[in-house]
Amino acid sequence: MASQRISDALADIGSEDAKRGFFKEYCRFLERTDGKNDGSACGIGDGILIDSSGLPNSIRFPLTAVNTHNGVVSEEVRLIYVVQQRTGMPLFFRYAPGNVIDVSTLTRTVAELKANGINTKFAILDAGYYTGTNADVLLDAGISFITRMKSNFKVYKQILRENLGSLEARENLVRYNSRLVYVKCVPCLVGAKEDRPAYAYLCRDLSIRHELEKHLVERAEDHDLSGEEIFDAMQGQGLFILVSSRRISKENLLPLYYTRDQIEKIFELCKQDGKILPLNVETEATFRGHLMMTFMGAVILKLMSDRLKKTSLTTASMFMNLHEQHAIIYDNEFITTEPTKKMNEAYKAFKVQCPPTIPHKAE
Repeated sequence: MASQRISDALADIGSEDAKRGFFKEYCRFLERTDGKNDGSACGIGDGILIDSSGLPNSIRFPLTAVNTHNGVVSEEVRLIYVVQQRTGMPLFFRYAPGNVIDVSTLTRTVAELKANGINTKFAILDAGYYTGTNADVLLDAGISFITRMKSNFKVYKQILRENLGSLEARENLVRYNSRLVYVKCVPCLVGAKEDRPAYAYLCRDLSIRHELEKHLVERAEDHDLSGEEIFDAMQGQGLFILVSSRRISKENLLPLYYTRDQIEKIFELCKQDGKILPLNVETEATFRGHLMMTFMGAVILKLMSDRLKKTSLTTASMFMNLHEQHAIIYDNEFITTEPTKKMNEAYKAFKVQCPPTIPHKAE
């Protein structure tokens, strides 16, 4: 990696031919490890998660652009990942200039997935991807979806106006992850022309509502708000709307939607153990190779972390422990040192045996 020719190697690894060849074989690998022998393309019948993350950098090439996210301004490239919902495994990646907003990337992401043989029937999206046009794109491609709807949509305001008064009813209360949430299903229309039937789920999270109400009381005291102003502000606390092209039971809605947290874990994996940052490349060709390498790294780290779930180890701590095992070199063999408890725990997780001796031929 310290060679002066590393740029040439990255450019080769990130070439379009190499990328296509990799994903062709990677899909076959997922099919084998997933226990599917029906010859279906990667991801068929499974849900996918789509999201993006900014890669801050100061590299002077066309992909670097100014982006503002949650009030923070930075120069970055947008990295888009697709993750298999059921397994949490990375499926695909692409990238765009930093100033391209999420909503405008969905059409091409779906097209690239299909072109690479990664088919799906269901997508879970971040709120930033939802528009009427994108709903049409997904439905025209035969992909059902679920996403959160932003409050500035006309249909959001209509659903709220017509159903808020009847939301907090006995039949609408569900439990999710030690939280209580009211969920009411309402038929709605989506698409650019608002002519395609779907389902909106008006939700109120009581835990979030109570937390926000505490802050509201503090703000009311600081700004001397009237009772009417406090009442009006309380009406919107803890509310959100999920929209889906499929009918989903109220009990399964939130567990399904919040599987999208898996893609955040993949981005975290890439940026920490995967070493995707900082970016130390000069051209788009080497940048592609860097992303290809870190994608492979994310796949390996995800597979390893899944194996280690039932142990006390992480991928980082496992390597730190195994690094401390040594061997004494004799003429015809290596004699390994005794593995510690943590080392044996790692070996057991990966079904590896550490032999006392390893034969070798002296040079």
